[in-house]
Amino acid sequence: MRLQRKIEDLKKRKPREPRFMKERRRRRVEAEIYEGISMLRNLISLGGANPGTDKAVQILSEKNGCLRPAYLGFLAKLRLNRKEEALEAFTDAAGAPRAREFAGLLLKLDELSGSELNEILISHQKSIKEARITEQRRFDETVSDLIYLPAVLNVVVVFVNFIYIAYLMQQREILNMLF
Repeated sequence: MRLQRKIEDLKKRKPREPRFMKERRRRRVEAEIYEGISMLRNLISLGGANPGTDKAVQILSEKNGCLRPAYLGFLAKLRLNRKEEALEAFTDAAGAPRAREFAGLLLKLDELSGSELNEILISHQKSIKEARITEQRRFDETVSDLIYLPAVLNVVVVFVNFIYIAYLMQQREILNMLF
């Protein structure tokens, strides 16, 4: 009985995803959220008014991408008027920190006017863009440090060699004369 329970528990568990795969998925999700915000801004600029939550999510779900299942689950819960469950479903399916903010924004589409929504969307796009730039700079700094490391090590080796030749060789000669 115990063994069967453990086997069933192991079957139910999801395999752990390596960290680099999680990061890759997070970047793809955030890029798609950025594209979704751009699409919403285009809808507002074309129509001049707020398209509404249902219509906007339906348009976003028509695009093939990694967030399509998340949009479809969100839309299904939204049409059943289960907004909290829709928010949780989108967040769980997307699996990125910004997904909750974006889903919350999608839920508030009906309450906001076109100009307010446009300002909020621009703000979200800027924050995502800044996060991308920061991430890219960190990566560039790491690569720069790795490239700079061999040059620094060569300088340290030259200094150690200088100390050995200039100081320790004299000390060895002095000690040889004493003993």
